[in-house]
Amino acid sequence: MFLDAFTALMHSVGLVVTMDINAQFPLFNNTILSNTAVDRFILMDTYAPGFPFFLKGINHGLEYYPPSRLGMGFYYCGYNTTELSVRMGTASMLGIDELDIWAAPVSQDWLNYFSKFLRSQI
Repeated sequence: MFLDAFTALMHSVGLVVTMDINAQFPLFNNTILSNTAVDRFILMDTYAPGFPFFLKGINHGLEYYPPSRLGMGFYYCGYNTTELSVRMGTASMLGIDELDIWAAPVSQDWLNYFSKFLRSQI
């Protein structure tokens, strides 16, 4: 499979391979992808506005990928810092230790929460 060959090539030069996915979108065959050598899958489902949609997306991702292979994608969709904190706490509670930011610049409030998350992972 292309992804396995590509990942092996990237590993041979010391690189890590990630792939953005929307675990709920039928274009992505999660059963096949989860059995490839790709190192991490970044959930785009977690961009969702509204906490219920966020939880649905992350739970769907966890049906196919272990937390150690997931990154949680963040994009400003109008949620406040309280919800941001809850989303990061959810990631930590589920054992997801990678956060991925899709858009910049990032507000200072967000940076403060990302900093707290990183300190809790050390």
